[in-house]
Parts: sequence; C-alpha cells; structure tokens
Amino acid sequence: MPDLYKIFSTHAGYAYLPDLKASGVHTSTVREAVESGILEKLKPGLYRWIDMPIAGHRGFVEINLVVAKAVICLHSALAYYELRLTQP
Repeated sequence: MPDLYKIFSTHAGYAYLPDLKASGVHTSTVREAVESGILEKLKPGLYRWIDMPIAGHRGFVEINLVVAKAVICLHSALAYYELRLTQP
C-alpha cells in the first residue's frame, strides 16, 4: 500500500475518505487497511495512519479534525503549555 502511505504522509498521518477517493484509493482498500490495523477510523470518513509519527499533541489535532469548530478549554491550554495556576 505505498500509494496509501504517500497520501497519509503528505497529510500528517490523517486523511478524509473523499480525499482518498479523489486520489484513486478504493473504499475496499481503506476497509482492508482498517481491518489489518494499518489505519484507525476516528469517525466516519476520517482515518489516521497508526504508525505515523505525529509532532505535538495528537489529541488536539484529532479534536480539530473531528470537530472543526471545537474550542480547547483553558485547562487544556494550560496543560499544553505546561503552565500552572498559582494562588496569591
């Protein structure tokens, strides 16, 4: 599946099904990749390459891809920047 890997590697390890189809990947190929553990289905139409190294906080990336208008709360932002609230 080198073509499939190339598509995912150019999109930081993630791809939407319409983009895969536009690149000539058949849905049965995607299904087989999920069943064999190469891809993970994050939501209908969104897939992640399992072994793709991902820079940064993968959870924030996936939230943004799954829920495009998601808002990251202050607690998550503080954890991301490794900050703590201090009491006066």
